[in-house]
Amino acid sequence: MLPSFLYQLVYYKKDNARFLRVLIRFSQHEHRILTGQKPYFKRVLPLFSKP
Repeated sequence: MLPSFLYQLVYYKKDNARFLRVLIRFSQHEHRILTGQKPYFKRVLPLFSKP
């Protein structure tokens, strides 16, 4: 039950340019919902840091 944005991050993982672009888009989207809080980044980013 992963949100669609997680699949996008995985799909663009190998492409740094597109991967960063998705992260920025995700950042703006979450900023509206969390109003500054970034709990997802602390959980999601480490997951994609794995080889």
